[in-house]
Amino acid sequence: MPYIKRKLEIYLNALVTQDVSTTGVILVEGARQVGKTTLTQRVIKNSGRKFHAIDLEENTLLRLNIDNCGRFQDFEELLADELDFHSGDGAVLFIDEAQESQQLGRFVRYMKERWQGVQVLLTGSSLTRLFRGDTRYPVGRVMRLHVAPFDFSEFLTAIGSKRFVEYLSGNQNQISVQRHQRLLNLYDQFLSVGGMPEVVLIHAAAGDYSRRQLELIADLQSDFLRLFGEDDIDTVMNCLGSVANFVGSPSKISTVIKSSQNKNRKKAESVFARLEQWAIILNAVQRGPSPESTHAYHPKRYLFDTGLLRQLREAAVPRISILDTIEMAQRRPLGGVLENQVAIALHHQMGVLRGWKRSSSGREIDFVVEQRNLNIPIECKAALKIKMTHLRGLRAYLESYDLKFGVVVSFAPYQQIQVDGRVILNIPAYLFSTILGNGLDPGFGGEA
Repeated sequence: MPYIKRKLEIYLNALVTQDVSTTGVILVEGARQVGKTTLTQRVIKNSGRKFHAIDLEENTLLRLNIDNCGRFQDFEELLADELDFHSGDGAVLFIDEAQESQQLGRFVRYMKERWQGVQVLLTGSSLTRLFRGDTRYPVGRVMRLHVAPFDFSEFLTAIGSKRFVEYLSGNQNQISVQRHQRLLNLYDQFLSVGGMPEVVLIHAAAGDYSRRQLELIADLQSDFLRLFGEDDIDTVMNCLGSVANFVGSPSKISTVIKSSQNKNRKKAESVFARLEQWAIILNAVQRGPSPESTHAYHPKRYLFDTGLLRQLREAAVPRISILDTIEMAQRRPLGGVLENQVAIALHHQMGVLRGWKRSSSGREIDFVVEQRNLNIPIECKAALKIKMTHLRGLRAYLESYDLKFGVVVSFAPYQQIQVDGRVILNIPAYLFSTILGNGLDPGFGGEA
């Protein structure tokens, strides 16, 4: 399949080619099939540096030998014998599926401390497993880089609509009504297909992308069976199904387990914690007006790819559409779908997700982010036209904290709304990742 250039490529290339002493070991993380290995291989090959590559999922014998190394010196000797790797030659060492080794995590700190001029890249879908048991996380010796599924502009490039990418990076006020409609149609495709590279390329070739989504879900289930065991696999899949079915709403353990027994509740909580650690599920803590109230609120949870989320939740119901689904009752689930995609973008940019609730039964804000020393509230609305009723929660939050700027992400055209002496910026969903990358502020895109 063709390679689609990723936005992360420039950044990773800079890390690989710059002074090794400033980077440490680079951990390239992300779910299976998001393109970690392809991206890393491309950057290493284009760097022009000598490199050694290992796949620990494929090379089981080498993995076994690494796990038999008691000392870092034994590990160095093994690499020299098997790969002709020597730390003095300034090469790049690339270890794919690094988490498959039981012992490799113990050696990461020494790679940074003892290898001068060697750039080490470790990739994997659950790299936190590198540091098992009593192996301490090597703080200050690693850099973490998260690879997410395609965002909308990468999706456009993959399906042969790259001409629209430049429109997204230009002046938002110059997007005509007709072009806005075309972009919404493309974004509608994006919310169904998602951002998994293989799925997107199959869609671009007019193939059965839905079948590939189902295969990826089956692959995830096989991985989870190996990692969690037969006793817990039903709980794992129930956790994923719960997130898909209740996205946009508080995530409760009661939607995962049928039994109220404490051991089953703890099992579900443990599964959620591990899936969140691997960024398969994204957790948004719901904060309140006081520290005490924060502990009383259920979190919100999202899935790492919106296409897979929709495959899990909509397999037996008609597809809902941004433009064609008019009935409000049928359209309502689009709000959760949009919120999931916004969560993916925010998590990729910020690393953490936070929401806000005034009270257990009061108004909420989907996300609150900090940019340029500002707290910015963000609401998601699956509306084609913004009404003042859509802004009630934002207005209440801005008034409560005497803030001047908030954001709505919707399917309505770009608009700056002046209300109560404050600015609320309505960002069309297809523009959100672009504007987020440039900084959320009322001046982006020119004056309204």
